[in-house]
Amino acid sequence: MGLRKLLKTYRFAAQALLTKRPRIGYVGGYQEHKNLGDEALYAALKRLFSSGSFVDYNRGLLPQAIVRHLPGCDLMLMAGGTIIGGHKESAYQWAKTCFALAPHGVVFGSGVVSPEFVSAVLKQPVEIQKQWADIIKSCDYVGVRGPLSRKILEDWGIPGAEVIGDPVMSLARGEMPDSRLADDKLIGFNVGQSRGNVWGSEERICEQFVKLAQIAGKAGFRIRWFVVWPEDLPVTQRVVRDTGLPADIREFYDDYNGYMDAVSSVNVFVGMKLHATALATCAFVPSVMLEYNPKCRDYMESIGQGENTLRTDRFTAEKAWEMVENLLANRLAVSRRLFEEITKFCKLQSLRASEICAKLGLKPTRKG
Repeated sequence: MGLRKLLKTYRFAAQALLTKRPRIGYVGGYQEHKNLGDEALYAALKRLFSSGSFVDYNRGLLPQAIVRHLPGCDLMLMAGGTIIGGHKESAYQWAKTCFALAPHGVVFGSGVVSPEFVSAVLKQPVEIQKQWADIIKSCDYVGVRGPLSRKILEDWGIPGAEVIGDPVMSLARGEMPDSRLADDKLIGFNVGQSRGNVWGSEERICEQFVKLAQIAGKAGFRIRWFVVWPEDLPVTQRVVRDTGLPADIREFYDDYNGYMDAVSSVNVFVGMKLHATALATCAFVPSVMLEYNPKCRDYMESIGQGENTLRTDRFTAEKAWEMVENLLANRLAVSRRLFEEITKFCKLQSLRASEICAKLGLKPTRKG
């Protein structure tokens, strides 16, 4: 075992041994990897399930032999992320191991990997996905990110999943900000890479982003570029350089509050990464989602914004700008709709989290 893996194992073991009951095992994103979406998810879920103490089971897929001998949890929580149906056998085995460590299991806002994407883009067989059905069927409650995820589960013979939205919605601001078009015309952009696992090609996505920025610049708009993962920074810098426009690049890797403060100042947002755009909508900013992966559409359809979603293999600068202009023209109405939809999911998530904790007898952890 390498030093890095050994340190992760030690930290996890210490956390599992020292955390007092009630324990909630978390199977979701990968914290401390400077990915804003994962950090925001973790913060949102700790807020929603504050009755328990979290034990993070995502520290680099730890040795299962060690995990099995550590104290178990009262509840295993698969929450956020597009986890269910992952085509890698190791991911399935890890989830199976984790869910065997608690008497109760819950899915809360996770997405289901699209079989079409697995087959067409990842070039992997889809049969292995269905083995996840056994884990999901054993859960006390199944709440998924969006309607596409629910449909896949139905196709697997698992009816009754509830669409509760992405957990980051619970981080939304309580009041809708001023939605009038600012005098200082400003648009937010987010571009990135996914190691080639996208609809279309990453090179073409970048080319169209360059053209889109140039169209926006000619229309008198300034552009602010948002980076939410360090590996997206070189791509963003290259695109900005190719536009020939002034560089205004902002990096947010763990400060979701700072990100939402900054993104609130733009009139419209155009984003590729799921949580870059999701957090923009949680600031009630009208947004165009560039669907590089079906999980992006899953989120946007959950909040009634499917018409503002553009698959990256169909992404042209002209079409995207047409969508931006429509959002600019209807900015107040779209912001209000985002406020209504996201507020509805915030209340639903809070209610379901409280019901789950009450049903399992999880009482608030004593302080001091």
